Amino acid sequence: MKISVICLVTMLVAGMASAKNSDEENVRKAVADNFNAIMHKDANTLNHEYADDYTRIGVNGRVTDKAETIKLIMSQPTMENIPTFDQVISDVKVRIYGNVAVVNALSENTGKTRKHSERITQVWVKRDGSWQMTVQQRTSTMPIPVSEYQ
Repeated sequence: MKISVICLVTMLVAGMASAKNSDEENVRKAVADNFNAIMHKDANTLNHEYADDYTRIGVNGRVTDKAETIKLIMSQPTMENIPTFDQVISDVKVRIYGNVAVVNALSENTGKTRKHSERITQVWVKRDGSWQMTVQQRTSTMPIPVSEYQ
């Protein structure tokens, strides 16, 4: 009996760890998809990935909702059209808490004419099998003119 209980508990823990790893991989993919959607101004992907109750807090403290954020992204030039722009996302950490994921990352622009970096915190919620971002906060890690951010 003890062996059966130990085996059952071991299988449950292993299954939970596997599900957690799968969720982490799916969140990492969602983060990458979101970054690509921003780079390529893909409003359909952004609309799907941002939850209806999405809130973004920019580096200047401005708070925008889903519609405002997508409108802001769509009004900017595409990143491919800015030859001196080289955006890199690194130091990505994902923590899963059931159907909630917290993501921390470093976003760096190492372009020739404009350099800056930001720490990003995102909260993702799993709804109907898909991960959606509900909150994003961006904090500058170096001095930049506030006028550059809307």
